Order: sequence, then C-alpha cells, then structure tokens
Amino acid sequence: MQLRIRRASRGDLPAFLEAYREAYRGLEEYSYSSRRRIKAYLHWLITRDRDGVFVAEVGEKLAGFICTDSRWISDTGKAVGAVHELVVLPDYRRRGVARRLMEAGLNYLREKGCNTVELWVGVKNHSAIRFYESLGFEAGDVVGRWRRMLKTF
Repeated sequence: MQLRIRRASRGDLPAFLEAYREAYRGLEEYSYSSRRRIKAYLHWLITRDRDGVFVAEVGEKLAGFICTDSRWISDTGKAVGAVHELVVLPDYRRRGVARRLMEAGLNYLREKGCNTVELWVGVKNHSAIRFYESLGFEAGDVVGRWRRMLKTF
C-alpha cells in the first residue's frame, strides 16, 4: 500500500463529507448526522487552522484525514494544540493510516510551539482510546459521553 500524506485544500471538502459519514457508521452517537451539519462542521475544521489539516491518500483514493488546531483555547482556559477530528475509512483501518496522520498532525502542532495537545474521544470508543494511549496520550476527565485525552511534548 503506497500511502501519501499531504496538506488538505478546500477542494477536499466534498470527499471529507462522504468519508466522515462512512467512518462514523456504528459510532453515530459521536457524530453529526445531517449533511448540512456535517458540511458546516467540516468547513469550520478546514478554516480553523488550514495548515493543520492533512489528507491520507492511497493512489488517488482518500483513506482518511486529520484536522488539528495550533491556536485552540481549551475549556480550562489554557492554550493547547488540538486534534479536532481524525477520520480513517474502514477499508484503511489497522493499516497505519491513523498513525501516519497523527504523526503529521502532532509534528505540525509541535512545530507551531504547542507543548500540550488535547483531543476528545467517545467514552465507549475503546479502540480509539487504546490507539491514542499508544501515542502517549493520557486519559483525562469525562464530560458526558466524551473523554479528554492529553499529550505533553
């Protein structure tokens, strides 16, 4: 599998929409459901920190994407880097795509001077929690159906 990671562009938005819908099948309690809400969310992600959005491609096919944010202010009031979204299509899971996307996103956040990175993951999404722990994230507080995870460089 020849995997390529590149920075995203506005032209990727339609492919992100379909990938998001497909990737969240079975995890709907953690996702937006209407096309309109998904599109608005993805637009927000892409425009929040354009340089922090990366795409994974196998050939010409989208395998996944990550949206990071080097200017995020946590609900704790602290400036941190954030991973807002990590999406990997089912056909590409457990093939190193998520790890490569996270490496690109975390490297970007480190280059931007972020010492701490936070993300939120569904409390029942045990495979994702284990994956983030394997990258050095530590479990934090739980708010409703979400668990905060933190990584310090």
